Amino acid sequence: MIFQCKNPISIQNSILLLRLPDQFRAWDSLTIYLTLNGFHFNIYPIFCFGGRLIFGPDARSLFLTVIILLFLTSSQDPGIIPRNLNPSDGDGSSMSTDWQAIHGVGSSLPPMKDVLVNGIVVKIKYCQTCMLYRPPRCSHCSVCNNCVERFDHHCPWVGQCIGKRNYRFFSMFLSSTTMLCLYVFACCWLNVWRIMGIYDCNLGRAFLKSPFSGILILYTFVCYWFVGGLTAFHLYLTCTNQTTYENFRYRHDGKMNPYNLGCVNNFIDIFFSEVPKSKNSFREKIKGDSY
Repeated sequence: MIFQCKNPISIQNSILLLRLPDQFRAWDSLTIYLTLNGFHFNIYPIFCFGGRLIFGPDARSLFLTVIILLFLTSSQDPGIIPRNLNPSDGDGSSMSTDWQAIHGVGSSLPPMKDVLVNGIVVKIKYCQTCMLYRPPRCSHCSVCNNCVERFDHHCPWVGQCIGKRNYRFFSMFLSSTTMLCLYVFACCWLNVWRIMGIYDCNLGRAFLKSPFSGILILYTFVCYWFVGGLTAFHLYLTCTNQTTYENFRYRHDGKMNPYNLGCVNNFIDIFFSEVPKSKNSFREKIKGDSY
């Protein structure tokens, strides 16, 4: 039986949201044929909540997910803190003398200050490039030459710093890339196994009939250990609410992590908290005396 659905359809990643009439919700199996802009899809969905939520397993959307997350990671402001363009005006104290002290005039400015974070004393440093005291968990990136909030690392693969505003996208990019590698790896082996069955040949001849399967198997196997290892490492960092910089810089200090809220709360804090607004206006016109 063919049912032509005119109800609103929303496809987000691999989730299909579709309102079905009551008589179809009782079916144990249903094949949905979609035609979207000339593309035809056969979907064998999984029903939840009486057919109100249908999960359509279409792994082809995984590749698009990876591309979107890569774009979000590389294009987002990672949390750059604007430089103090008027150090003589100060940050609430007599910064005119502080700024002079940094450059060798007058009394010396303390290079570090102590602040309390969740009842634990944390030291913050003065950045002589940006001319401000860095907030906790902030560090100056030597590649971008900017102070970045919750600085994790500078990733050359995405050409961007990973910080407070784009870390969740970077972490999801790693995990989705790992799943994509596993999916391609498994599908290539299934294709080789199918060729062996059809032509009744051994593994070597199957690879000769489908050389791209062999190339992709080797490529995804190597990539999996790279991105899979990074995914596991950042999963550990998320569970303990650490950054890569903190893990390598302070691992031998033996101090309690003041930012660790517990595994569940750490996940909520990193993935489900509101992304703070950028402190920079990249479309603002640069004045001649801003350098």
